[in-house]
Amino acid sequence: MHLNDIQSKSQPASSHPSEERCTVDMAFSDLLLPEYLRLGAHNWFEFKLAIETILRLRGISLTHLRCPKCPPPLPVTHSGTETNRASEKSRAQLEWAAEEDLCKTIIVLNVRGDHMRLVEYNYASCSTAELWALLVQRDEDIRKEWERKVGWLDCIRTLAPWVFLVIVCAAWLMGA
Repeated sequence: MHLNDIQSKSQPASSHPSEERCTVDMAFSDLLLPEYLRLGAHNWFEFKLAIETILRLRGISLTHLRCPKCPPPLPVTHSGTETNRASEKSRAQLEWAAEEDLCKTIIVLNVRGDHMRLVEYNYASCSTAELWALLVQRDEDIRKEWERKVGWLDCIRTLAPWVFLVIVCAAWLMGA
């Protein structure tokens, strides 16, 4: 995504560039993953790869997913006036803010179920990286719960032959 692709909505001037809203010219369907890749209870790795791929294809840095307090990258200038540098810094902040909004939108549009409630409650108050971290934590919680349940089933599966042997022996002793 380039700044030329970004068009500011007509809003009153804000005191901080990150408070301005920007739009990006793209089709809504370009933001949606196929249903099987949207985040559900047990497909975190597929979802993660798909979201990272969408961002890479759009030219968006994955820093948005990993660094909650990262400032926008500042342009490198070798010459120019202080005014030009300030203007370039402001443009970089606007582009970063637009990319942040786009990242969060892509994530929100591609979650299902319990994840949707988590995203919905935290969308406005979190950066993309903070929202991503919440989804990572939710996936870890789901995996731990799954492992706990499967661990119990493994225990039962391991003990089942012994329990069966005890029942057969007891029946044999009672019948003898």
